Amino acid sequence: MTVFVFWGCSPKYKIVYDFTPPADSASKYQIRKCYQDLKNCNKTCESKKSSCYQKAVSVAKEEYDKKVALYKDKLNAYKLEYKNYLAQKEQKDELTEKISYYTDVCNTKKDKYACQKGLEYQYQLKKLKYLHKPTPPREPSLDMIIADKKSSMCGDYCPCQEQFRSCYVSAGGQVIPRKICIANCPDD
Repeated sequence: MTVFVFWGCSPKYKIVYDFTPPADSASKYQIRKCYQDLKNCNKTCESKKSSCYQKAVSVAKEEYDKKVALYKDKLNAYKLEYKNYLAQKEQKDELTEKISYYTDVCNTKKDKYACQKGLEYQYQLKKLKYLHKPTPPREPSLDMIIADKKSSMCGDYCPCQEQFRSCYVSAGGQVIPRKICIANCPDD
């Protein structure tokens, strides 16, 4: 029995194949040959897949090394940008504190010097660049790069099951597909 699963919106179904062998004994030899061909095909697919995976890992490691170097450069730039952000934030906080103090003195004591200082600090605050907290760079993940390379370079398709079903029918057997609900099934 071969199983194929289709994922998507609910409900979820899979296709199951039932195999009925031919009645005559002469065709049974051909059916055994179909099974042997399936076994050989699967071995070939696994071998190709393994070889492709090894190459994908090698390519991924090279890409990872490049991404790590780029990440280090971005991390250094981020650290500098973050240091500048903190300095600006500190300057903004100081100015805000001074504005609050001198504005309070200006309003309560009507002190011209305090009023003037409050306005000067407000002007300095407006001249400051807009503060935005920098975002740290994302560290590359070798595992994610390997998975991506395996997927893009190797894929998962292997025609063995289709070939086997075709061989089985050619040998006089029957292949009957059935759709079975496996998740979120309707209540019938």
